[in-house]
Amino acid sequence: MHITEIEVARALAVESRKLAAHLSKLTNDSDIEGLLVDIRDNLKQVDNTLLKMALKEATND
Repeated sequence: MHITEIEVARALAVESRKLAAHLSKLTNDSDIEGLLVDIRDNLKQVDNTLLKMALKEATND
């Protein structure tokens, strides 16, 4: 994977987190709130994976 692909994926994760935060302000429904928490947790995991991939690629250059 090229670093540019990682950067694009990271930007997507950031924008998705912003969307999840915005949606959480629009609703007080507990089911949706739980889903948004799951989405945020998954996006954090994606971000951490992308960071590890970027570090691995940087050390392989």
